[in-house]
Amino acid sequence: MFQRLVATELGDIFTRPPAADYGEALALAGNKQPVVVGIGSDGDPVYSILREAGDSSKVHMVSLGEGQEAVAEAAILEAAVKGHLLLLHNCHLASEEWAATLERTTLKVFEAAHPKFRLVLTFDRTGVTMPLIQKGQIFVIKILIL
Repeated sequence: MFQRLVATELGDIFTRPPAADYGEALALAGNKQPVVVGIGSDGDPVYSILREAGDSSKVHMVSLGEGQEAVAEAAILEAAVKGHLLLLHNCHLASEEWAATLERTTLKVFEAAHPKFRLVLTFDRTGVTMPLIQKGQIFVIKILIL
């Protein structure tokens, strides 16, 4: 309702989020914290993140879901050593038990990660543990005011 009022009185431009600058978010996060991306109703940011990441041979993505936890954990360890960017997509689909493993693994690799290592986590409102969010460079795509 509030969003419609703003659109009617001020124009649609005031109800759209600002353009996301993933390049800046990746630079600010560095190799010691994840970029945490909340996915809103206006689309999936994966393409934009991957485009900003640069050299595609050093960019990897794991879409989480059934059976992908071990793949994601191995990818975190490898990317941290090689200095690659890893995008863990749809973290909310991982099991609750694995969320604690994700937190432990990422916090451990940040201690000795390659200077070019970057970790991006995307989620839809749930699935990322609070300490990891607190550690991360938070980048919310859209907040709906209804």
